[in-house]
Amino acid sequence: MSTPLAEPPTTIRDMQHGDLKMVSDIERRSYEFPWSHGVFRDCLLAGYRSIVLIRQERVAGYGILSVA
Repeated sequence: MSTPLAEPPTTIRDMQHGDLKMVSDIERRSYEFPWSHGVFRDCLLAGYRSIVLIRQERVAGYGILSVA
């Protein structure tokens, strides 16, 4: 019987300005009409709830919540 490989730790934390390059890269690769880097920056500046999922010390996912 083999031992399953340990999953790398995954964390969720608030998005920071330093994350925007990786977030923008994921966005461009994921959508036909991606948000621009500036849109993500503006969301942070506006105080929208913005989080990132960190896996292997890299941004692997993100989410932004705007309540209207």
